[in-house]
Amino acid sequence: MTRIIKSTTTLFAGFCSFAAAVGFGFLLVRYFTQGAGLRVFGFYFGLSSLTVLLGLIRVAGFAMAAFLCVAIGIGLCAHGLVPPSPGAGTGGS
Repeated sequence: MTRIIKSTTTLFAGFCSFAAAVGFGFLLVRYFTQGAGLRVFGFYFGLSSLTVLLGLIRVAGFAMAAFLCVAIGIGLCAHGLVPPSPGAGTGGS
């Protein structure tokens, strides 16, 4: 019974990680549609190399967060779906 609970919990954590990746993807798309940081400092600077750099850093951060969440979700789901080996958890060889 313990293995079933562990597998279910691991799968649930993997699906939550996928949901977080979808959330980061939604934020990234929303960030692109709203101008991608063209006015980071308001009306003071307008479009400059600094605002483009900050926008690029934000886009890269959202993309890396989404990628990391997907990678963690894949690992958790795979760990929850694969059955344990016959000698696993016995404490010896």
